[in-house]
Amino acid sequence: MRYSILRNNVITMKKNDLRDYYLSKRMKQTEKEYNKKNETITNFFLGRFIISKNTFIHIYLSKNEDKEVDTWTIIKELENKKANISIPKIIKNNKLKNCILHRNIILKKNKWNIKEPINCQILDPEKLEIIVLPALICDIRGYRVGYGGGYYDRFLKDCSKEIIKIALCFFEPIKKIENINQYDIPMNFCITPNKIIEFKIGSNFQK
Repeated sequence: MRYSILRNNVITMKKNDLRDYYLSKRMKQTEKEYNKKNETITNFFLGRFIISKNTFIHIYLSKNEDKEVDTWTIIKELENKKANISIPKIIKNNKLKNCILHRNIILKKNKWNIKEPINCQILDPEKLEIIVLPALICDIRGYRVGYGGGYYDRFLKDCSKEIIKIALCFFEPIKKIENINQYDIPMNFCITPNKIIEFKIGSNFQK
């Protein structure tokens, strides 16, 4: 594993190493720590971003048994606000469908044990104003490490350039993800249990 350390914090590392490192670190959280961090991240999100019945928002369905940052509580609040919510469904060629979350939707676990809709009513990704993405870690430029499939990087290409991209992460941003490429898209915000970080994005490929 190749990485640099400063004051016991991981500063730079390649994506695969970061993925292994932070997956392991995430699973080591106690239930009490996990629940408290989720509560804080949820409160940060709901307190910072104004969501109404006119808002079109895409959000992932968290796999809480793997101690992923919880989105189910956020989704309930978004439903209370009558927001236009859509969720992901993985299809062939490693692509995502943007499925409207509605009252009669049926969710079933896919081969990765992630819940996704069976009856998908598709919403044009261009209509989305906010997207909430999972992140194992972000760096201080706004780049994120997900699970390695590249689903969201491809999906974001179909979204409006004005979409607000929000990563939810249990850990503070590191200095640099080493092997970023031109296909990686930086976030506008990363929400951690300690704060909301806003990134200054100049272009889609910040070296």
